Amino acid sequence: MNPYNNYYTPSYMQAPALPQHVEPKILSYTVDLIEQLSTLPPMPNAIYIGLSRDGTKIFQRRMNNDGLMESKTYSLVMEQTKKTETQEILERIANIEKKIGGTNEPHVIDVTE
Repeated sequence: MNPYNNYYTPSYMQAPALPQHVEPKILSYTVDLIEQLSTLPPMPNAIYIGLSRDGTKIFQRRMNNDGLMESKTYSLVMEQTKKTETQEILERIANIEKKIGGTNEPHVIDVTE
């Protein structure tokens, strides 16, 4: 008890409760266009995944923290082979020779005459 204030008793504050983590629900569909996912009702903590029928695109639609619907499209990227430095140099030489009208064959000079 406080000797200066008879009506004040110290109260101990409890630590604030931590917000609980909510796992999002993932709902997947097979669609042709991302607009087909827009017909679904928006729900917080839900992620709509649309897989294209031909398997080249993945559509994602979800509600962001502002309450607006956010859409993303992921496309399949074909793997490209990386050219070596030697191949790039030979291609450039061939392009230069095409422009000036030459060929990429070694010239042999006949010295027996």
